[in-house]
Amino acid sequence: MQHDNSGEASQYDPYHKLLGIPKRDQPPTLYRLLGVESLESDRDVIDAAANKQMAYLRDCCNGLHAEQAERLLNEVSEARLRLLNPQSKQQYDAQLHARVAPQQQSSPTTGAPTIHVHASSRPRRKRSSSFGLILSVLVPSGLSLLIAWKTGLLTQQHLDVLSKPFAGSMDTESIDPAVSLAPSSSMTSPASSSVRGVDDLAASSTSQRGAITASGTIPHSMSPGASAQTNFRPEPSAGVTSNAAPNISSSDAAMERLRAFRMLASGGGGTGPSNHRVPYADGYFGPRLPMPTPEQISISMEEVETIFAPKIAAAQTPHEKRHFATNCYLLVDETPQTAAKYVLLEISWKFFREANDFTGAMLALDSMASRFEANVDSKRSATIIELVTKLYRPSEQLAAADQTEAMARVALMAEDYPTLIELGRIGKRLAIDFKNISMNKKFASLIEEALVLQQAHPMVEAARERLRLEPDNPKANEYLGRFLCFGKSDWGNGLPMLRRAENTKLATMAELELQMPSDAASAEKLADQWWEFAALLPGEPALAMEYQERAVHWYQHALNSGLSGLSRAAAQTRIDTYSQENKERLDIRSAPNADLRTPTPPRGVPPEAIHFDGNWYLFSTKTLRFEAAVAMATQAGGRLVVVRSEAENEFVSQHARRPLMLGMLRKDGVWYDALGEMQYFFMWDQQAGQPEGLPNEPLAAMYRRTHLWHDFTDEPMYFAIEWGKE
Repeated sequence: MQHDNSGEASQYDPYHKLLGIPKRDQPPTLYRLLGVESLESDRDVIDAAANKQMAYLRDCCNGLHAEQAERLLNEVSEARLRLLNPQSKQQYDAQLHARVAPQQQSSPTTGAPTIHVHASSRPRRKRSSSFGLILSVLVPSGLSLLIAWKTGLLTQQHLDVLSKPFAGSMDTESIDPAVSLAPSSSMTSPASSSVRGVDDLAASSTSQRGAITASGTIPHSMSPGASAQTNFRPEPSAGVTSNAAPNISSSDAAMERLRAFRMLASGGGGTGPSNHRVPYADGYFGPRLPMPTPEQISISMEEVETIFAPKIAAAQTPHEKRHFATNCYLLVDETPQTAAKYVLLEISWKFFREANDFTGAMLALDSMASRFEANVDSKRSATIIELVTKLYRPSEQLAAADQTEAMARVALMAEDYPTLIELGRIGKRLAIDFKNISMNKKFASLIEEALVLQQAHPMVEAARERLRLEPDNPKANEYLGRFLCFGKSDWGNGLPMLRRAENTKLATMAELELQMPSDAASAEKLADQWWEFAALLPGEPALAMEYQERAVHWYQHALNSGLSGLSRAAAQTRIDTYSQENKERLDIRSAPNADLRTPTPPRGVPPEAIHFDGNWYLFSTKTLRFEAAVAMATQAGGRLVVVRSEAENEFVSQHARRPLMLGMLRKDGVWYDALGEMQYFFMWDQQAGQPEGLPNEPLAAMYRRTHLWHDFTDEPMYFAIEWGKE
């Protein structure tokens, strides 16, 4: 539906309208933006809340306020990255503590109220040496890593030192104290454009979409005269991540997500011991269940396959497999048995993959991880590797790129270098498709890093074995500590080892790091030591850069803690120097995954056609009857528009005159689409009692006053021709 929002654009408050953040809490803190408690320390909680928030905002980027929604989406993505990185989170928390202190002194309170920390009034998206540097400074390039390793860490001498017993005193030069590894990055910056606005969510909350009964039967259509109260549910659709809870309609789920995030952001979720319900990326709010035993899974799998044997046999085409997977997914929350829940998700994941439905497969894995104490990382990586070459929709390709980068980080932490290398190659392939040079360089750097780490892995394992025999061995502690801190950014496990390092300067700095300097002077002192340590390596610029990087981390911490005067100027000078000298490397490492292609219509598609998520649409300005419209679409090499998602429905409603004829026809009580397949996605106007199922109303159309569907007689209507894949 077309709206003129020019008059209200200047008054529109996206923080309040989309995220429920009132004026008094604006600009919000990063925690407030994600809808979690201030200073939340659980990474799983932060990641789940961010993914849920991003999925919701993607559903708002194609509505009336798409620009504001996309801006918030970018802010949430940046907040997620910053709070999931231990160093940048620590730095940000220190800023919040610094701001809270004067507020506590100036605002006397009673008891122990919840403190809502407000961000400062400086510009939110400033791109200078502050935020962008904080993000990128923690992720050095694979090229520098390659140099670092090749300058000494991969020598046969080192292999000999770590693989044979540590007898007596060792040559102090046998492991170079200057050698280190560069940390990796899991930077993501979604760029989504094919989703809907929140202002229209309420209007669609009464729509009906695909049905399934509590007993497990899967009706293919709504029979004539069916009740308007039938609860229809959506299928996860290409290009749109479905976050709907299985027991409510999709638009109701969107409203529920908004309500839940507003409650969490305002503290309404409570802080007592009973508040263990955490939002997950699939919209689930319940506790995680223990994994069923293999025997329980086997028994449940046999039972479920027996129940659904006819439907499994009938699911031959990708469209049918996707429909069956969707209904298995929707049965999960209606099934009380734990093992059966898990089996339904396994089957759903399997059939989504067979249908080449990346979004659906990832949704099934999200649900598996949120409902069970299960590690689905290997399944997620396998799904990416299997399906990425089969993706057609740009939105799914972009989602795959973000998932690829995230899973590459997981593979790095697990030291699964073959998977890391394969994911890097997938990222490069997507970057080439996107015509994104910076993204291509980023994944190329990731591959270089993985190859170097893979080559060094025997030495790392030798160091671990030595520490099992001699926990205090200084050389092994130093070697493994460097690997963890600089190779995997695992400072929590690496610093205790560096504290026992043979190099006394390194051990001293590790000791200071473990003391967690909180004041400006202590942070500056530690930063100076890292910077001076780097200066001891004039002939090793790649290694020096790694230590400067850590120095910059603490200089920034000191600035945020109130460093002043000449000390502040000196610290800022060093930060600027580091940023300028390493600009190209930092830009590559922080390059977002973005589709930079210019959509080009296939041959025969008129230039007036409009592009949306891989397909092209031409909207009529005159009315025709169904048979004539089908003939015109066929002659043009296309088809009458087939709507398969809410996002597509919203796009069509924004461009079409109404009533708009849809590529659907009811025959013997079953709806078929313009491709001759059963139509499983519906957006009926339930409040208006649609569909009525009258014998003389075999067609479906988007109604005049809404973007919802009514069944119609064969009368002249506007129509749209669609070109592209399904």
